[in-house]
Amino acid sequence: RVTDEETIDIVKMVLVGVININIVSQICLHDGKGVGLSGKDNKLIQACKKLHKIKDEETGEIEERDLGLVGEIKKINPELIELYVQNDFIPVISPIGVADDGTTLNLNADTVAGGLASEVNAEKLIIFISSEDSQKVVNFIKNNNEAYYDESATAYINNVRGGSDNGSYGSSDEVEAVYIEALRYVILSNSASISLIQRKCSIGYNKAGKIVEWMEDMGYISSFEGAKARKVLITKEEFESKYGSL
Repeated sequence: RVTDEETIDIVKMVLVGVININIVSQICLHDGKGVGLSGKDNKLIQACKKLHKIKDEETGEIEERDLGLVGEIKKINPELIELYVQNDFIPVISPIGVADDGTTLNLNADTVAGGLASEVNAEKLIIFISSEDSQKVVNFIKNNNEAYYDESATAYINNVRGGSDNGSYGSSDEVEAVYIEALRYVILSNSASISLIQRKCSIGYNKAGKIVEWMEDMGYISSFEGAKARKVLITKEEFESKYGSL
C-alpha cells in the first residue's frame, strides 16, 4: 500500500487517536490496566522506508518502487513494554514506527505483532481477524475440505490448568488449588486483576474471571469500580491462618 503525508496523518489519527483509545477503554472497563502506546513512544519501534520490489517477467530485472511513508521494522526496543508489564499494565501498541529522522512510518500490524512477540519472548502470539474475514476462511474450508469441529480445542483454551470453568466454586474450603495460588499472587503483588491471574497461573480468561469473582464474594478484594484498581482487603496474616504459608 502507498502512504503519502496526508494519508499518514489519517493513519495516526485513526490508529492512535481512535482505535487505540477505544481498546484501552474496553480493557479498563473489564478490570484490566490498559495503557496506550505507539511505536514512536521512546523509539519503541525504529523503522526505515520500505521499497517494493517487482520483477519484470520479460527482462527478469528487479524494479524498486517507492511506497511513500510505508516502513519496515529495523529495531524494537522492548524496555518500555517490559516496564509496563512488570507493573501489570496491558500495553496496546499502534503499529506505526519512527525513522532515524523522526518521520512517522506506516507498518504492517501483523509484522509488528510478530516482531514484538519475538522480542519479549512471548509464550503465545494470537492474531485476531474480523468476523467477516473469519467467515470467509470457514467458507473456504467447507467448500474445499472436509471440516469438523474439535471441541477439545475450546476445552484446552478455557482450561489450561485448574479444571473446568463450568459450575459454581462453592465455599472457600471447596475451591481448587489454583484459586488459592491466585490469591497468594494477589496478596504478594498487592493488586488484583484478571490479567495478573492469567499470567501468574497460566489459565484462560474465563477461569481467571471466576477466581476474581470468588475473591470479591469472599471479601478478599474490593468490588469492581470501573477503571479504578481493585484493593486487596485480605492481610497476609489472615491468608496464612486460613490457607497456610504465603
